[in-house]
Amino acid sequence: MKGKYLIYGLVVFGLVIAMINLPVATVGIVETPNIFIDKNKNGQYDEGTDEGYTAIQDAIDAAIDGDIIKVNDGTYEENLVINKEISLVGDPVIDAQGGIGISIEANNTLVENFTIFNGTTGIYVHNESFTIQNVIINNCTIYECWADTGIFFYDVINSWINNTQVNDTDTGIYLYYSNNNNITNCNVSDNDNYGIYLYYSSNNNINNNTINENEYGVYLDEDSDDNLIEYNNLTANGYGFYIWYANNNKIGYNFINQTLWSNGGSCPFLYTWDGEKYNFVADLNGRGILAIPMNNGYRPPQPEDFAIIEGDKLKDSSGNYLIQITQEYDEISYLDLIELFAIDHSPDLELYTGLLLNEVGRIYTVGKEHIKPIYAKENGEDCLSKILNKDGIYTEANSDINILEVGFNDLSSASEIKLILNGYADWTPGVSGRTQKSWIRFIQVKDESGEWRNVYSGNEIITPAAMPRTYVVNLTGKFITDYSIRVGFGSTVRWDYIAVDTTPTEEVEINKIDMISADLHFRGYSEFEGIFPDYYKVKTRAPPTFSSPSGYFTKFGDVLQLLTSIDDKFVIMHHGDEISIVFSAINEQEGKERTYLLHSWDYYKNKYYETGSTVEPLPFRSMSTYPYPEDEHYPDSEEYLEYLANWNTRYYEGEKRAGISLPYSNNTQIYNNTIIGGPSCYAIMLEGETNATIKNNTILDAYCGIYLWDYCENINITGNTIQNCSYCGIYVEYGENITITSNNISDNGHGESGGGIYFSNTNNSTISENYLTNDRTGAITLYDSHHNNIINNDIIENCGWYYGMALFDGSSYNVIELNDVINNTGYGILISNSPYNEIIENYIANNNWCGIYIDIEGDSNHTKIIGNTICGHDDEYEAGIYVYGGYIGGDLDGEDDSNYYYNTDTEIHWNKIYNNTYGLVYWIGGMPATPYINATYNWWGNGNGPSGEMIDPVTNEQSNGDGDEIYGGQANDNIHFDPWIGKVNLYKGWNMITLPVWSEDILTAEDLGNYINGIAGYDICTVITKWDASLQKYISCVVGVVGNFELKPGEGYWIFMKNNFNFSIDGTEIEPSVNITLRRGYNLIGHTKVLPTEALDIGKNIPNCTKVGRWDASSQQWLPECIVEKELGNFDISIGDAVFIFRNKGDVITWNG
Repeated sequence: MKGKYLIYGLVVFGLVIAMINLPVATVGIVETPNIFIDKNKNGQYDEGTDEGYTAIQDAIDAAIDGDIIKVNDGTYEENLVINKEISLVGDPVIDAQGGIGISIEANNTLVENFTIFNGTTGIYVHNESFTIQNVIINNCTIYECWADTGIFFYDVINSWINNTQVNDTDTGIYLYYSNNNNITNCNVSDNDNYGIYLYYSSNNNINNNTINENEYGVYLDEDSDDNLIEYNNLTANGYGFYIWYANNNKIGYNFINQTLWSNGGSCPFLYTWDGEKYNFVADLNGRGILAIPMNNGYRPPQPEDFAIIEGDKLKDSSGNYLIQITQEYDEISYLDLIELFAIDHSPDLELYTGLLLNEVGRIYTVGKEHIKPIYAKENGEDCLSKILNKDGIYTEANSDINILEVGFNDLSSASEIKLILNGYADWTPGVSGRTQKSWIRFIQVKDESGEWRNVYSGNEIITPAAMPRTYVVNLTGKFITDYSIRVGFGSTVRWDYIAVDTTPTEEVEINKIDMISADLHFRGYSEFEGIFPDYYKVKTRAPPTFSSPSGYFTKFGDVLQLLTSIDDKFVIMHHGDEISIVFSAINEQEGKERTYLLHSWDYYKNKYYETGSTVEPLPFRSMSTYPYPEDEHYPDSEEYLEYLANWNTRYYEGEKRAGISLPYSNNTQIYNNTIIGGPSCYAIMLEGETNATIKNNTILDAYCGIYLWDYCENINITGNTIQNCSYCGIYVEYGENITITSNNISDNGHGESGGGIYFSNTNNSTISENYLTNDRTGAITLYDSHHNNIINNDIIENCGWYYGMALFDGSSYNVIELNDVINNTGYGILISNSPYNEIIENYIANNNWCGIYIDIEGDSNHTKIIGNTICGHDDEYEAGIYVYGGYIGGDLDGEDDSNYYYNTDTEIHWNKIYNNTYGLVYWIGGMPATPYINATYNWWGNGNGPSGEMIDPVTNEQSNGDGDEIYGGQANDNIHFDPWIGKVNLYKGWNMITLPVWSEDILTAEDLGNYINGIAGYDICTVITKWDASLQKYISCVVGVVGNFELKPGEGYWIFMKNNFNFSIDGTEIEPSVNITLRRGYNLIGHTKVLPTEALDIGKNIPNCTKVGRWDASSQQWLPECIVEKELGNFDISIGDAVFIFRNKGDVITWNG
């Protein structure tokens, strides 16, 4: 059949066509062989035409190119070699017996519906002589190829792996020097190292796959370029995508969830030896968890626990009792005490501990015959059948507040009533989409009116452990009417058994058992059967999503002396650790039944809470909370320092993984992915990358949303949503030409410092048009970063400890422009030890401490604060701008702080500073020894200038206006504030001006002349003239005589003065209420905006304006005009300046300033 390749159901000459599942017909009395060559290609055995075989390899050997071999159900112990162009279809199981399941050495080959296990490699495709092409692996299942790979393509092109499941191998699918292939609709999960691995393999499509619980989900190794990876679902891999020295790859529309939660309990786990095997008994010390947020603080940990061990779970082993305590969850454990007690009691009794906080160590005795409820409802739905027996069938707990109501027959004759409850708390985040409300706890009975009334509530009740336990609550004397009970929890508590016991509580004798050894070592991680761990199914590799906590853990070996008392000398356990503990067995009393009680003291913390990935800070008994305040610390006596040095020597560096990681790979496009991280996960991490685009991704709940380091260049980060990352939304270290624009960045930085966007040693980059809100440790931070532009961002309601935006440690030549910095906790903008920065035209309002703060620490010379609006910092001691100069020649904190101030040449001009408690503070303690701050030409909220007691060091003017106060600390002459906006300087002779501010007392030319003359005390102003553009002539008012006219905002005027004079106008700002009619010819207009402009700007923005002219009042002459079309003679125009503009043509227009 050379020249004709018909491959069953999928491909003709490498083209994908529709799948056709042909039925296998049953033909009368003919017995179909298990294996046959389907010559007629009809999917059924045709007697006389098709040939039957007992071994698959025999059929392959007998086939010719183009044949279809049909293999029926069954398990075949074979290692197949396909060396001809055939199709192998059916539904068999191949036991590869430690070898290669199927080796494909030919083109145009199909393997479909095969299951392969127990091999080194499931399917191996390679030919030493030529490049293989057009191979299809479809709908196969491959597992338990531990030594190597599920599917291995070596030098293969134009082939498909489709609808195939690969799990429990080292590498799921491996492409080696293989290009233009397709991996689609596969499930590649639970492989030790790689889900899908490419090496020197390019132009492949990896689409619509499920890739879960591998160390690396998809790994592109060296020179694996131009691959398209889209619409895949990756969950709980160590790294979702890892791209190493591979370029031009596209990663889009993938769902990447780096978290994997099972209930799992709260470690440590307790296993006991029953004479034959170890059994799981309980999870310990769930209430000892650290750093749980509560009421703007942290919940106090309760590290003490008492766990009942039933007698048949712990048996004598050669005179000893054996227990194992394991740390199997992603936590750090601080175990301080283990004690074991024996309780010999009547065989008619069961022993349990209390559910109330003050009874966690109390031993309750209950009879073995319990009184069952007559009805039970959970959240209004009947659940009686689920709670009548301890059978592992639990209630649903499907509401935000789960209320279990049970009722009993008349119990009035009982001398004691003890409620028995067996259940567990399911702490899996997002259970049924709900938020755990663990503070809600109550036990209620009905009062006389039938209303439910609390018997116990809140902190009186503990939340059950995360693995099933039985608890007792004494309700004797608590019932008022009937015997109905409601038990409510805001967390997801599932109940298996509820009953009542009425037998009298008996006293029991408790005997302590000697601990004779305790050995700490690594064990691994149990697999789970339902909600319970299986001690004998253990993996030595941590689940891929587990964190790698850092710090000094307790050394392996004998740890007995650390577990004998509560003394803050812990066995600090890393996940995967186990302590094997041996106790000396004691004889049981004759005629009694034995129950054991394990007493433990243990703190633990997990990666999801603050400091959860570091050993330090260590907890201790006397701490007020955790994390504890700065004035508290772990004991530092010689005894404890010796403990730390001698016992905690096992160091872990710590590692954080990533949803997408790109070390040294260029031109990558990452777009439209959804990435759910975890506290130990970077969502996207680039290392040494150039020319990458990160666009339109949604990133949630990671340690850091986007992390760039090691000299990334030319990275474009745009249109992403980044929320709830514990460290930082976007972090860039040693970056160049990074563009971060149009991102929504919120709720980040709550676990550590970092906040919204953080630059460290990053230069020539742009942060623009981003929306940053509720980032806890600052929206934007620059550290030793230079020549960056921070433009047009919304920095709103960030609740950081210090600032909305900050520049630290020598960050220089940065431009902060056109941002809205509003309602941030702390400073709006903080400048510390960072010179030559410009803060321009920002709106800075209602921040909690100050609008702009220039810190005492270090050199922040040459800061320019120009054209900003700074308002609403009106609480006590708040300022629009605060420059902290320090103590000159003084003593601060016991150190010589002479000349500590470094902030020289700060310029503050053309700002609108109003409605602040202080407009500007330049705080100096001691006599000023540095240059004054130049803060001229600012609007202070009133045209008559700032208030306070400042004496201008240049003009000797006093700040006695009605605007915001300016203040110099212990100095009163360190701010140069004169002139300010609202102050008008007039020369003898003619002056051409406009009103810089507006006053209801100055509405006409006569009003203006009288205002000036009234301040001067004589008639210094004699004539005020305006230009009538419609008539192209002047109209004059002789003050007090004739010719009065109305004044308009934005109109220019001539004022004739007998002498030089300056005055202030008690008024408000004008902009933007300018409405001037402009005509053909000359027009006299004035500049009323706070920021200066230029003649060319005005000329180019007025249609048909050809020139702009000005008058120099000091020399009483016209200066050269600005010729607009030729851009000649440009000049500056400040607020209060008037200019003539000439329009050579055009209709009448309106000018708005």
